[in-house]
Amino acid sequence: MSSFTGTPVRYNRETSMDLIGQLINLHRLPGESLTDVKARIIDAYIHRASSTYGGLVNGINRRLGIEENTGILIDVARDSDDLPVSRGLGLEVTSRYLTLYSDHIAGTVLQQFDLHDRAGPYFLNELISAINNVTGFEVVNWQADSYDKSMHLSHVDSKKLRLQQTIATGSRMQRMVSLDPYNYIVGSLIFPAGMNLYTEVTTTPVNEGEFMVDYDYGVFWTNRPMSGNVTYWYQKFPLFIRHSPVSISRFKDDEYLDLITHQLLNEDGALQDDMPTYEGADFLNELLAVAPMMWGE
Repeated sequence: MSSFTGTPVRYNRETSMDLIGQLINLHRLPGESLTDVKARIIDAYIHRASSTYGGLVNGINRRLGIEENTGILIDVARDSDDLPVSRGLGLEVTSRYLTLYSDHIAGTVLQQFDLHDRAGPYFLNELISAINNVTGFEVVNWQADSYDKSMHLSHVDSKKLRLQQTIATGSRMQRMVSLDPYNYIVGSLIFPAGMNLYTEVTTTPVNEGEFMVDYDYGVFWTNRPMSGNVTYWYQKFPLFIRHSPVSISRFKDDEYLDLITHQLLNEDGALQDDMPTYEGADFLNELLAVAPMMWGE
């Protein structure tokens, strides 16, 4: 009597859930359960993939089966009326730095953290503590591991541009309804030429072309009923900054090149990029392995 000894191999049987996933080009990963593939299919409609930075991160995470629902939540300090203590406060996360601004429109930096500096806020718990020590900002951990690396925070800017929002008609008080209660306007409002609004005043407008703005509550007054649209900058807070092992940087991004190349002083005393560092060479070799190219291509 002959016998055979082998190791069982697990195969995913195709189900209706797999067919649904195939309709949106989302296939089950090896060993992935039906519960997990269902969650990824639902996530495809919640965190949509696109050609933007956030959309690319969403798509790559989903393809790899990475759950990206952790990060940090940052808000500005508020007064007893729940209004920000300063309208200038803002922040930005780039390839290398998390920058806090005392005046985001003017570009006045309050504090800047190098997220790749092992002597600095390299881990999230260190970054959270450092930000909480800066007057005007409050941050909490949102289900992330305290020892996750700060460099894996997604790129984000609290300063957002709202283009051509339609305003109501029939009243001298115009409300910009798309503005969330916790967000606030910064900078000047931009009106179409046909609305003939060009002078901002601090009291109730009485003359043609005047307008008054309540930046905290997102409303403005004119001397007569208006119709049209308005463009403005606003700060989005509280701001959730996602944490993901997937990060995307432009290869010609100056901050990124500073990280993957040795920095030398030129004759003018300025830093310039030199040969790749160990990490930079490793990255370039991996890139060339999947996309062979010659210098200058």
